[in-house]
Amino acid sequence: MAVQLLSRRRDNRRRAVVAVQVAVSGVLIVGFAALTIDVGVMYNTRADLQRAADAAALAGASAYTSDEMMQIRLGQGSSSLIYDVLASAGTRVDAFAASNPSLGTSTTLLEANDVVTGWIDVTSPTSPIQSAVPANVHNAVRVTTRRSNQGANGAVELLFSAIFGFSQTESLASAVAVFDDRAGGFSTEEGAGILMPFTVHKDIFAAELTSGQDNYGYDDDSESVTDGSDGIREIRLYPYVNAPGNFGLLNIGTPNQGVAELGDQIENGVPPEDVEAEIGTATLTFYGDDGDPITLDITGSPGLDVSLEPNIETRVGDVVAFLLHNHVVEGGSNSVYTITEIRFGRVMNIFLKGASHKRGFWIQPVSYSGPGVVISEHAGSSNGLAGRIVLAR
Repeated sequence: MAVQLLSRRRDNRRRAVVAVQVAVSGVLIVGFAALTIDVGVMYNTRADLQRAADAAALAGASAYTSDEMMQIRLGQGSSSLIYDVLASAGTRVDAFAASNPSLGTSTTLLEANDVVTGWIDVTSPTSPIQSAVPANVHNAVRVTTRRSNQGANGAVELLFSAIFGFSQTESLASAVAVFDDRAGGFSTEEGAGILMPFTVHKDIFAAELTSGQDNYGYDDDSESVTDGSDGIREIRLYPYVNAPGNFGLLNIGTPNQGVAELGDQIENGVPPEDVEAEIGTATLTFYGDDGDPITLDITGSPGLDVSLEPNIETRVGDVVAFLLHNHVVEGGSNSVYTITEIRFGRVMNIFLKGASHKRGFWIQPVSYSGPGVVISEHAGSSNGLAGRIVLAR
């Protein structure tokens, strides 16, 4: 009898110990579950903030491809024009941040100090952004997004951590976007439809940037070319009576192309298959893996057939790509042009009839960051004429 009573007491003690262990384990399990859920909340919030920062920074850096920034780079804009560019960058940053919510909020708002504009060395993207720089070198935007008690978005509300005395936490993310203008090539597959079969000598192109005429402008609202100065000089691709042969109408893909084939390439862009037939690949590459420059020899003609005027007129107002060369071996319709670079511009006017001094084919240079541009670490700065807007970090 005494043995049975002792056994029962031992069983009761075991049950009591197990009950205590279960109770303690239950609290720990609930605690870990709560912690796991709240860690997930913090992780998702951080991801949302990073997505908002990335989108806002990229949008802000796009202001460096505007016509106003082109005026600044070419030294034709007023000293105060950079403030308009930076204001535009700020507006774009705010708009894209606001369109990206973070957990528990419908939008992401920014504080004044959360947006920094300036310059970074694209060859060392981890270097700090510098704000006290000349207007013409601005290329970067840094955006910080945050959730905090003092911020416009408020702190991150935790679900279960209040059990341990933590009901809120803070989170932030940062991104730097840059307009990298080291254009070292162009993919005609990605940038389909904009390559024109034209080339101009690189020295004449450079001279036109600084001393060309400024007779036309472009109205973004109406998307049309206007008469009158807008602060950006046009590149007169044709004619050059004092430098015959500098202009080139290229035979890309088919030797001695007829007017019909050239007209189609002008209206619809040189197709990738024609580029591949000419140089063996659909991508124009001007720097090798070893850093050495690559040139392309393409045949063409120094003239511009008047019958192509209607085809060029269809592209007025469009942004197109054209090529630069540094040498030409004259040979009439079989001239050979040594192509070294690609540039972009908006077709402004074409006039091939009448007195020779009135004829012309004018393109206004633009900062192009659209599809197709290939960035090369070996390429030098294009002075903002071509590049890609990318996240540096």
